[in-house]
Amino acid sequence: TDAGPVTAVSAPTDISGCVGWWDADDAGTLTLDGSGNVEEWADKSGQGNDLLQATPANRPAVTAAALNGKPVVTFDGTNDSLRTASFTLDQPFEYIMVFRMESAYVAGTFNRIIDAGSQPSPGRAGEVWHNGVNDIRTYAGSTIVGNEVPAGQLQQYNIWSFAFNGASGRIRYNAGEYEVVGNSGSGNGSRITLGADSNTTASSFSNISVAEIIVYDAALSVADRARVEKYLQEKYALAAVHAPATATSDPVGYWGDKSG
Repeated sequence: TDAGPVTAVSAPTDISGCVGWWDADDAGTLTLDGSGNVEEWADKSGQGNDLLQATPANRPAVTAAALNGKPVVTFDGTNDSLRTASFTLDQPFEYIMVFRMESAYVAGTFNRIIDAGSQPSPGRAGEVWHNGVNDIRTYAGSTIVGNEVPAGQLQQYNIWSFAFNGASGRIRYNAGEYEVVGNSGSGNGSRITLGADSNTTASSFSNISVAEIIVYDAALSVADRARVEKYLQEKYALAAVHAPATATSDPVGYWGDKSG
């Protein structure tokens, strides 16, 4: 761990500033149409930022028992997307997500995973996209390039966090196993689009499966982020994060001071 002893939150709303929380494991939050596709994915944050899709042909599907026996929402990469109504999401803000890409990267595409912008006005902001085989990027006026993501990890379920906080922006997965810090720019979000960009541009659709998304309108502390990451790790039985080093060759990210 790089955060010291960590106790998982019981729910993401235990941390103040939660303005969006979409949980595919909560069947009561998913409204399905007659074809079994997702018409609405309700927000559990209490802020009412529900994800919607009015066009039946553009709705993602539910994939049952996909991750630790729990369902995920799968976008086809052709025309599927979900979107909230407008809401203010000023920097700093942060996404924490569990997802994977379901298909290999295709050159010339810019597959948006999540996008907080509203084009053409006020513009691009809070974008996360797949830009190469092992390259994930963020943009809110400036681009943070994560082009050294370990091979194959974008095709595996992982815990990712994407912080938009000016010069302190961040791409991070598995609680810091991989992390890039850079300038994400100063753009503010105005709605959430999942599975495509805010224009639903043809090259922007992503073939992704999403288990859970949490959005905070704050810069999370190291301790708070760790508690949310631990919650997701335990829920989905992902690779241990924030575990103490106990065995030979375990990496040490934190050594606590006993002096008091």
